[in-house]
Amino acid sequence: MASLAPRDVADARRLVSLVPARATAIEYRVDLAQEPLPVAALLALDERTVIMTCRTTREGGGFEGSAEEYRRLVTAAYDAGATVDVEHSSGLLSRAANFAQRQRIVVSCHSPFALPVDWERLLSEMRASGTRAVKLVAGAAD
Repeated sequence: MASLAPRDVADARRLVSLVPARATAIEYRVDLAQEPLPVAALLALDERTVIMTCRTTREGGGFEGSAEEYRRLVTAAYDAGATVDVEHSSGLLSRAANFAQRQRIVVSCHSPFALPVDWERLLSEMRASGTRAVKLVAGAAD
């Protein structure tokens, strides 16, 4: 997988051209863009699986919007046909009616300073969501 943080669609086009052919998926970090990135335009850039990620500031990303804005952005990307990274803490996966095709969802949790104390329970909850993949990222502050 290649993870890209384009500023705009033109930058996304340039970055995609640099992704090695062996990469099986392309992740777009839409939270780091300088302007809204239309999902349809990003999907059209390459035939590989597209993963749309909107990381909130709470989990170390650049998205500062409300929970409702996050839900709308993630849902729109999913509805457009992308695989979507959904933060577990958003609660969006707690309702079975949300995201019927869970194989197009990656559930994630980013804990920027250390592994959460209750990481085993958290991992169990994330696995129970029935998604394509579970991503737990923990780091240490310098």
